[in-house]
Amino acid sequence: YEVGYDINYEVGYGNRIEKGRKEIGDYALFGTFNWAPWNWLNVKPGLRFTYNTLYKEAFMPALNVKVGKKKHILRGSIASGFRSPSIKELYMEFVDINHKIYGNPDLKPEIANHVQGWYNFNWDQKKWNLGFELSAYYQDIHNRISLSQSPDGTNYSYFNIDQFYAKGIQSLVKVGQKQWNVNVGFNYIGTASNYSNSRFAYSPELVSNVSYQLKNGTTKFSAFYKYTGKVVAYLVNDDATVTQQFISDYQLLDVQVQQWFLKKTLGVSLGGKNLLNVTNIRAGSGSTGGAHASSSGSAPIAWGRSFYMTITYLIKSKQ
Repeated sequence: YEVGYDINYEVGYGNRIEKGRKEIGDYALFGTFNWAPWNWLNVKPGLRFTYNTLYKEAFMPALNVKVGKKKHILRGSIASGFRSPSIKELYMEFVDINHKIYGNPDLKPEIANHVQGWYNFNWDQKKWNLGFELSAYYQDIHNRISLSQSPDGTNYSYFNIDQFYAKGIQSLVKVGQKQWNVNVGFNYIGTASNYSNSRFAYSPELVSNVSYQLKNGTTKFSAFYKYTGKVVAYLVNDDATVTQQFISDYQLLDVQVQQWFLKKTLGVSLGGKNLLNVTNIRAGSGSTGGAHASSSGSAPIAWGRSFYMTITYLIKSKQ
């Protein structure tokens, strides 16, 4: 079994904080225990009690089950959750030449229920290995905290989504050997809320990592690619109503070369991030339309193309 406590005391002060100073305390007690009647079955229930100085107390039970061993493993979990808003989300006003983000002191805490199942397959050979992961989940969140955008694309504020639902399938294939590794994942995620009349909008996502190491063991090349389909965002109109909109699909690409010197004690990495130079993506009301829907705009996704160099030095000691 396991018992413990968790203390999170947050203090914010300065000109950007409402009234100059705010503080929030979050105190929790939790306990879990394992029950393993057979070597292929593990059951782990748990309970967490949280007290928040702004939003009082919450009880969060959880249950995790694991079946199988070695190559084939099945997992399942069901849990509830509680998250109080942070000081930044409640009280902070961040304004610069590019952004205007306003806190919302009327935010309510998130209360969530989550169900998920996993299947894992691993096959390790002398020269190479193969892995496969598949999971599916469903969650509903009451008062989900989200960031909304103004029609002109410059002002942002936090608000609560009364009812938010998400469900999805996630998969990952891993293939590799001593010199190279390839990971490819595909996710298909649907979200719905009271702003979509509980109709789900689905978005695909493709993620890939590729790495290759030369036989000398000191030079390694790696690349990361991610495709994100059309996703849901929220717009606050001039009359203070909130409507659902969509951000168009986009792609991200990063690369890196790493070289080790001096018996692998000095490492130098050169790389580039966001090589496709994705910055702002078109956003619009899509097919959900309505009396208050926005025609089009843009949403910030990432910084522009950038390059970097990292130097690492390892100090090794003899035991």
